[in-house]
Amino acid sequence: MNRFSRIWLVMATVVMLCFTTIATSGATAKPDRSRLWHSCHDMRIVAHRGVIGPGIDENTLKALRVAAQAKAEVFETDLQPSVSGTAWDMHDRTVDRTTRGHGVVGKMTDKQLRGLRTTHGYPVPYDDQLIQFMKNHKAIDGQWELKDFGWKPSELKALAEKVIAADLEDRIAWASSSRWILLKMAKLAPGMRLEWIGFSEDLPPLAKFGKKIHQANVLYRAAFRKYAGYATYIKAAHARGIDVSVRSTPVGEGDNPSTWKREINAGVWQIVTNRLPAYKRWCNAV
Repeated sequence: MNRFSRIWLVMATVVMLCFTTIATSGATAKPDRSRLWHSCHDMRIVAHRGVIGPGIDENTLKALRVAAQAKAEVFETDLQPSVSGTAWDMHDRTVDRTTRGHGVVGKMTDKQLRGLRTTHGYPVPYDDQLIQFMKNHKAIDGQWELKDFGWKPSELKALAEKVIAADLEDRIAWASSSRWILLKMAKLAPGMRLEWIGFSEDLPPLAKFGKKIHQANVLYRAAFRKYAGYATYIKAAHARGIDVSVRSTPVGEGDNPSTWKREINAGVWQIVTNRLPAYKRWCNAV
């Protein structure tokens, strides 16, 4: 091999090493579930139904925009089908509490729901609008809770197809208290994140999760009053590849700095809060 051949070989090797380094550094690292978090800055913070405040109603595009502006990592919202089969953003089975109208969502048409206004005059969002919101706000992910209110397989299929067509599989997690719904979504959208929501004051048995469900969302109000060995449970969950998130309750019971600190030290990886601005202020001050 002459001198020039050796020079070209060295240069080619350097170039290949550079490309290898770039490719490796750009790869998404798997989370290290063996460790416990100890900083509020490590948490994924989920804005529960968006950011609700004076003049801002829950589960509206306004509440979600404020969550994005406040730099929430995730927004949580609630979906259920109308009689027309469209997924609408409504927490309760009826529209009575949060809008100026009356009726059961599952018995109302899309036209009726489009005509509703919330307490402060906002329209009720539906699936296409939520998808467009996420396209416009690329820094925030979605935790879409599929309420156990009479979904048909065809309606779940239509929703999954919309999310896949929008290329949002990596940014949306399906959450539900219904294992049937989660397992159905696992078949319809393989690879998307599945999050089980627990409303019981007992910790869900880890052995029942199987390999498809990625996260257990447990309740604030029970986490430290009743759960003996909570940190041990979280560590065991991590060993099985299951993340543990603590979920806020209505009116934010336990949603305060002393509880946040205990949750973080116990090892949760995500906090679902009704008080996103307060959490950010507290975290920035510690």
